[in-house]
Amino acid sequence: MEFEKGICPKCLGVLQIPLEREEVICMYCGEKIRTKEAADLAEAENTVRASRDLEMKESPAKEHPEEIPDMSESIIQLFDSVKSGFENFKRNTYKDAFEAYFRSNYEIYTMLEKTYEYDDRNKTVFYSLADTFVNVIHNRIKDFNKRKKERILIDYNLTMAVYVIPGILHYGGEFTDVFTGLLIQSWKKEFPSYELGKATFETINSGFKTKLCYITTAVCESLGKTDDCYELNVLRNYRDCYLAKQPDGLDIIYQYYDIAPTIVNRVNKSPDRNKIYHDIWDEYVKPCITLIEEDKNEECKKVYSKMVHQLQKRFVEDKNEYVSNGN
Repeated sequence: MEFEKGICPKCLGVLQIPLEREEVICMYCGEKIRTKEAADLAEAENTVRASRDLEMKESPAKEHPEEIPDMSESIIQLFDSVKSGFENFKRNTYKDAFEAYFRSNYEIYTMLEKTYEYDDRNKTVFYSLADTFVNVIHNRIKDFNKRKKERILIDYNLTMAVYVIPGILHYGGEFTDVFTGLLIQSWKKEFPSYELGKATFETINSGFKTKLCYITTAVCESLGKTDDCYELNVLRNYRDCYLAKQPDGLDIIYQYYDIAPTIVNRVNKSPDRNKIYHDIWDEYVKPCITLIEEDKNEECKKVYSKMVHQLQKRFVEDKNEYVSNGN
């Protein structure tokens, strides 16, 4: 089964739509939409983006400045300008918080793009900027004890993962891929226990909306699988084309949507997160894929429901009881 990008004409949610189907159910608003119309909207968006890129390439070349501007002090603003990052990382607040963050740093992104134009072929300035950025973070916490340092780094890593890196990528300039790669490289070298990747704002924001696939997306990422891997496409198609059409389907999806982000957040804070995700893959996700392939859709629903129920008990209910007892 082949998929392509589509945009829901009702709610503008980004979808992966199967090519051979004429209609699908939007996983965001629950409306039935025509796949061609959704694909046409996505194509129109790509056309606008390509036009902007062409305009940038054809703009007159600027004269080389006498020296490249020093960005070493302003670069840390990409981190410090995040306000209430963890508190705003929720489905109802993240989009607005990210957009405000992105606007506040637009001038810095523009300066970085200009710096990229004038940097040498080896991009030595950007290597230096990445190391400077991470060194500032390191110096802020170097004198803390291990427990406090780990607690702070959880928040710092989230700030990097859902604001700093996506913000740079969202700008869409020539420097973005190079600089995010160098930042991640420096970050992992200094803080090897904290995973960091090139997630875009669109990917993260849609994660709040992927509902049934939220947990499996985290599992697949831990196994090195991409967002458009076979397994996730199978589960998304199952959600959109089967589960959403069942009498209780939308209720199940919405219930998963409410609890799954908390589960993933708490798994990510565990030092055994990679093992936990591998266990979830072996015990639940892989069997679900097999059941879908065998057209045993109802059995898949039972397995997935069992997974969410048990993970909720382990990472939400038991954790809440632990906190309420004053521990």
